[in-house]
Amino acid sequence: MIRTTLRLPFNLNRLLKELIFRISPKMLLVVMALVIFLVETFIMFVLREVPPLPRTLEALLDSTVLLCLLTPFYQYIYKPFWDERQKQMLQIRFLSQQLLNATEEESKRIAHAIHDQCGQTLTALQFGLQTLKKLISAENQEARLRTNHLEQVASQLSDEFRDLTSRLRPAILDEAGLIPALSWQVKEFRRNYPGINLTEHLLPKAEFPHPLDSMAEEAIFRICQEALTNIVRHARATEVQITLQFENSKLELKIEDNGAGFDLDSCLEQKNRACGVGLLGMRERALMVGGYFRIISRPGLGTAILASFPVH
Repeated sequence: MIRTTLRLPFNLNRLLKELIFRISPKMLLVVMALVIFLVETFIMFVLREVPPLPRTLEALLDSTVLLCLLTPFYQYIYKPFWDERQKQMLQIRFLSQQLLNATEEESKRIAHAIHDQCGQTLTALQFGLQTLKKLISAENQEARLRTNHLEQVASQLSDEFRDLTSRLRPAILDEAGLIPALSWQVKEFRRNYPGINLTEHLLPKAEFPHPLDSMAEEAIFRICQEALTNIVRHARATEVQITLQFENSKLELKIEDNGAGFDLDSCLEQKNRACGVGLLGMRERALMVGGYFRIISRPGLGTAILASFPVH
């Protein structure tokens, strides 16, 4: 027995998906408004041709016909459009999370490479300069002065490498955990920016109900780092407060400042702005570990960053 199948000249599902992919949200809104207008016009025309009905029955009939005509529109236009948009958002979020993970791994690799290779080279250089200094006679003052200068340059370069590796990936975060790393970050901030009064209220590590995983610790540390960087660059604040506490089975993080504040919507809408990229990065880091992230800010009234992380 030979079976035959009817083949359409085009794939209807594929055509609908291509059309839906090209529809913008504004265009979809216009189409929906036009469809509702045409449906209501059709219903009014139908009600004109039938005998007068009670108002309750007329409203019920109007609603029923409208629902029956809009259901196919929802099923074949709006729902695929919404599903496609959600699918794209999930793909973008997945790619952004992969990018953050790759960036963090690359920062860790570079930090270790600088610490191991450049650190050893600088140590050998400093040791060689000290040996050379001993071989130079006391009468050769110019050579001794040049050697002392080179020792200072090597020491300064060593400090710069140490600061760079700490920014890329502080070793204390891997060795001691979140709270010591945040305390170190606070001390470094106070040392570099004495004009900003920073106070912290950090939950002691011994009071943690459960140990945090490395990704959550990394997210909290990077959010604090990015927030403090933004405060220095943009906020012009004099008071900053960091609070980390455990409430309702969640670890709550709050970073507040009394700076200039900003309009969040305009900041996110303006592309190629460092503030928008930094805020989105903080948000993605929190969502990546199942957390919650929110920013409250108004021009002239400071900024508050709120984030919560589930503790398993």
